[in-house]
Amino acid sequence: QSLTVVFNQGLIYADQGEHARSRAMLEEAYQARREELGDDHPYTLSIMSELATVLHDMGASDEAKQLLDQCLLTRTRVLGPNHPDTLRTRANRAAVLAAIGPPDEPIITLRAVLELQQSGVGPEHPQSQFTMLQLGRALRDAKRLDEAEAVARAFVAISASAPNAKSAMHNANTLLESVLEAQAARE
Repeated sequence: QSLTVVFNQGLIYADQGEHARSRAMLEEAYQARREELGDDHPYTLSIMSELATVLHDMGASDEAKQLLDQCLLTRTRVLGPNHPDTLRTRANRAAVLAAIGPPDEPIITLRAVLELQQSGVGPEHPQSQFTMLQLGRALRDAKRLDEAEAVARAFVAISASAPNAKSAMHNANTLLESVLEAQAARE
């Protein structure tokens, strides 16, 4: 199989929740791309980032953080600190940090990344929307429910005009519902 097929199959398995199979495919693609293109190539870094996401989804957050740290350093050096791929890696790293430690640093990072993404690619862009979703989740999980509600409501408003409106609206409404449920449980 070509490496593109292996990579794409790994993403499909991840979407289906088959993380062990996804991990195996992405590790194979990652190793092959490293050998073929080197550690600094954008394709290699993309696979590294996706592999870190799968590791995080599997509960291996420390391993995911190590990969994202390495990916972030390389993308910052190669692409610059404000490149969309670098910003996405910063947001993914912040989401992993939110899952394994105190929420303040990840929330600050997600807010900064979101601001840069919205001024760069726009608020309707899928990357901005995904960061908004991560920020809302981090705020919810940190029990900062009023802030989480504000982010969720802004996400709902932006999602209606997004190019991927159906998916964005689903994510925005799911976030808002979870925040409202957390608020109701608190009272």
